[in-house]
Amino acid sequence: MKRLRSLALLSGLVVAAAGCTKNGAAPGVADLDTVAMSSGSAAASAAPAGDVRIMIAPVKVGDRSTYTMDETATMKVEARPGQAIEVEQTKHTVRVVEVVAVDGGVATRARVSFPAISDTSTMGAERKDAPQPAAGKTYLVWREGTELHVTHEDGSPVSPEEKKVAGGVGDEIGHADPMTVIMASKTWKPGIKVDLTPAELDALNAEKRAEDDAPKAQAVSLTLTRADATTATFEMVAAIQLQNAKGVMRMVLTAAVTIERATGRGRELSGSGSMSGNLGMPVTGTMTAKATYTR
Repeated sequence: MKRLRSLALLSGLVVAAAGCTKNGAAPGVADLDTVAMSSGSAAASAAPAGDVRIMIAPVKVGDRSTYTMDETATMKVEARPGQAIEVEQTKHTVRVVEVVAVDGGVATRARVSFPAISDTSTMGAERKDAPQPAAGKTYLVWREGTELHVTHEDGSPVSPEEKKVAGGVGDEIGHADPMTVIMASKTWKPGIKVDLTPAELDALNAEKRAEDDAPKAQAVSLTLTRADATTATFEMVAAIQLQNAKGVMRMVLTAAVTIERATGRGRELSGSGSMSGNLGMPVTGTMTAKATYTR
């Protein structure tokens, strides 16, 4: 079940790919110096009428955001040839990030807490709640060079499981989220699909390249569907692949992503997708995800 849990909730990558909460510079794409930046003014002035530009607001000490994510996955697992088991999994996460140090408009250290986190699997009449060592705890996360560090708030060491959970904000620390920079580097035209280039996809995957069990984006497209003076909403379609020594799992995810035009920060994400593959057992299934961001 532990392996299935990691597969079922790959939809969390949608949020990472959406770049909904991050700012700064990213490898493989335009540096922040070449991307429009804003202190909160309207972002539309840089684009012709009908077109949309996304600005990036520098991070400040004291910036605080709350991320709430609800995910559900329904899977059919072929435990033996001709014998399929249905598994439903739900995950709820509330994560609060407070910036405690910055450099050049990029967060270099943050306080990360988890007021609520749960992960429940149901198989027939059997229900299992996975242990959540980060629930109710607060961590310090910072980067030295390329290495991400995580400790408890008092500086004491954390378990590998805690580091993985709290280190999930790593895209926000020490450099920018690549997708935010990509989105700020383009002029968006309503209804026109934009496919990310190989270099942009490589930038999206850079933070996860060293993780054997981390999903990687194989293709991502973005289409501006609506915009007003404050926000822009995009349809994002992402092809995701997880590959390791046990096999391959593939997913296709579609999400509506709403971001602030003047800051590049996210408001909401809602999406669904399908999965199929074999990582020791053949698996097919569907999933949904909804995330909100408050500040």
